[in-house]
Amino acid sequence: MPFVHLHTHSEYSLLDGANRIPDLLARVQALGMDSLAITDHGNLHGAWSFYEEAKARKIRPILGFEAYLAFGSRHAREKPAGDVPLGAPYSHLVLLAKNRTGYQNLIKLSSIGFLEGYYRRPRIDKEVLEQHHEGIIGLAACLSGEIALYLRQGNFEAAKASAAWFARTFGPNGFWLEVQNHGIAEEQLVTEGMFRIAAELGLPVLATNDAHYLKKEDAEAHDVLLAIGTGKDLDDPKRFRFFGQESYVKSEKEMLPLFGNRADVLAETARVAELCEFDFEKRYFLPQYPRPAEFASDQDLLVHLARLGAAERYGDPIPEVVEQRLAYELDVITRTGYAGYFLIVYDLVKAARDRGIPVGPGRGSAAGSLIAYALRITNVDPLRFDLLFERFLNPERICRLPRRRAHAAGRDGRCRAADEADPVGAGVQCDPRRGERQGARSEGGRGAG
Repeated sequence: MPFVHLHTHSEYSLLDGANRIPDLLARVQALGMDSLAITDHGNLHGAWSFYEEAKARKIRPILGFEAYLAFGSRHAREKPAGDVPLGAPYSHLVLLAKNRTGYQNLIKLSSIGFLEGYYRRPRIDKEVLEQHHEGIIGLAACLSGEIALYLRQGNFEAAKASAAWFARTFGPNGFWLEVQNHGIAEEQLVTEGMFRIAAELGLPVLATNDAHYLKKEDAEAHDVLLAIGTGKDLDDPKRFRFFGQESYVKSEKEMLPLFGNRADVLAETARVAELCEFDFEKRYFLPQYPRPAEFASDQDLLVHLARLGAAERYGDPIPEVVEQRLAYELDVITRTGYAGYFLIVYDLVKAARDRGIPVGPGRGSAAGSLIAYALRITNVDPLRFDLLFERFLNPERICRLPRRRAHAAGRDGRCRAADEADPVGAGVQCDPRRGERQGARSEGGRGAG
């Protein structure tokens, strides 16, 4: 029966996950698996690179993250209440995108965690989970999941009520109880409780391995990573560490004996994978320029502004040579769909000039555009200096114009994001040189450099 890893951490679980995405996918491919989920802590930073690499290898990419779920409100900044199981400040919950709506909701939840719920970790709460659950599959997570925490506390009824809430929230085929076996004593207690809840509530159960590194022999290197992440020496007896050497990407053959005669919990992972079908739509999103009502399109407004600017630059009536160049550039911009781009850049530069913020005369190929000159984006006359517009925008060689992570602050002061693939919080990877220095410190040395 096929087994799919649905609880996997990549390098984007910063200083916790040690799996590089290409290596992770190569490992899964070598094990004969056709699907894989990445579930980094609180973020989707690796979503695009994982998706692109997985598709190239003909592996189904399942996008998700392991959420930090607050007990109570995400806005709370005080210590946990007395009734919180084991005094945990938050619990874990694995969230997977079933479809485009689910992925969009994952983006919202991750962004809310960073913008509204950040307190040591980017936390969400049940309020926003109820609002943005559509298209998402929830898994009960590890020993730090809410259900598992109640079971570890010995409070079966609270664990059962928690499972019932998640099942109601995510709906049919939307929530699975999760069992793991890394050789930790409490996992057996939790597994028994999960199976009992499943029987009483009629919920499905699946098995995962909380994979933080690639192979068993990588456990020691991962332990160093944890020491760096927690700022502790390796020989500190009180520091956070993983139990054993079992948190790696296991084969189906290795997973099968971990759950006795319950082979069905492995088969459930394939069922979940089959429910998850999402493909990125490869297009770029620009902020919408606030166009006056009298202009039917961005193109109409650009023509109007360009002609006004050309008349100011060259005089009215506009000289014939300018008219010809203007018409040519406008035609190319229309055919390539960049009218909105010009308006946005015009708006940025105008705002800077109006506020007395220094703006350069123009750099690179953009100085070859007469429209950019007419709009006072640049101050270099392309006709005088015989500069080619085709170096900037060539209809025979259409390529992506430069973009920013966020193109501009909106007129209401808020940032308008332009990239579908990453929510709030830019993706982060470790600098290998910095890692060497930190690794040396974790072993008690001063580090190099």
